[in-house]
Amino acid sequence: MQILEKEGFVRITLNPNIYPLNAIYSAAYVFMDRAYIILDGNPDKEIIVELHPKRPANLEGFGRQFNNELLNYCVYQSQSEKFAGVQEVLLQRALETNYGTEEAEEAEKEPSYLDDPLGIMKPWSPQKKKR
Repeated sequence: MQILEKEGFVRITLNPNIYPLNAIYSAAYVFMDRAYIILDGNPDKEIIVELHPKRPANLEGFGRQFNNELLNYCVYQSQSEKFAGVQEVLLQRALETNYGTEEAEEAEKEPSYLDDPLGIMKPWSPQKKKR
């Protein structure tokens, strides 16, 4: 991480073999409200991220926050890939158990609150008297 105090921005050089491009994009997206972001470099060799804060900020802390966010998305991506099969099985199972079950059919047969088998639902306004 290179802090360019006079210029007012932080330059971070990343190894794309360690940090996937998707994680870099995700971390940069989170910082869009707080900074102007420039991505540069060769995605096969190194990626350069420049963070130009929109408001005065502690540049070192700003760069470290970006690194933490980057690590967060790297972990998220690796966990998503690791458990993708499990998530798919759980979702499929949830959809199968809720579709076409006997409980769903019974719920359709149950009376609704709008049904009035005894005819007791009357308007609250007083009735006009006939003369």
